Amino acid sequence: MDPTKKAIWQEEIKGYVKRKGILDENIKKLYLIVWGQCSNAVQSELESLQEHSDVANCADGIKLLCMIQNLVHSYEYQNNLFHALHAAKCAFYTLHQGQDTPNEVLHCN
Repeated sequence: MDPTKKAIWQEEIKGYVKRKGILDENIKKLYLIVWGQCSNAVQSELESLQEHSDVANCADGIKLLCMIQNLVHSYEYQNNLFHALHAAKCAFYTLHQGQDTPNEVLHCN
C-alpha cells in the first residue's frame, strides 16, 4: 500500500473512532434527557417491560425511544384497524367535562 494512502486511511480510522465515541456519548445523553421528561406513569410502564433493564444499563436513548413508541402505539391496536377505530370513537364520544372542572381541563372516562 502506498504510504500516502496508508496515512490517509489511518487518519480516517482515527476520525471514525472519534465520531463513534461522540455518538455513543450523545446516545447516553439522549437517554437521560428522554427519561427525565417521562412522567412517573410512563416510567412505571417502561420499567415493567422486559428489555428495560438492558436499555437502562446501556443508557441507550434510541432503544428507549423505540420502547416509548411501542408503548404509545400499542401492539393490539396495530393488529386490528377496526378495533382501533372503535376505541378512538368510544374515547371521543365519552369525553365529558365535570361541573367543577375549569374550561381548560377535560376528563375522559
